[in-house]
Amino acid sequence: PAQVLGIEDKKGTLEFGTDADFILIDDKINIHETWIGGKLAWKGPRPFKGDQMEEGETTFLNMQD
Repeated sequence: PAQVLGIEDKKGTLEFGTDADFILIDDKINIHETWIGGKLAWKGPRPFKGDQMEEGETTFLNMQD
């Protein structure tokens, strides 16, 4: 989506110099954290046990404006 909108230089990636907006979800799509501009903006009430999850169960999704 960021590429279609012509904003891929700032959105749609976690590369150096981009906005670093993303959410942290588990394999059941429960949202655990929201990061905006590389800063924690919201943390869910339940602890995220990412260290106890199998590889591939944690997914990062980029948020778009």
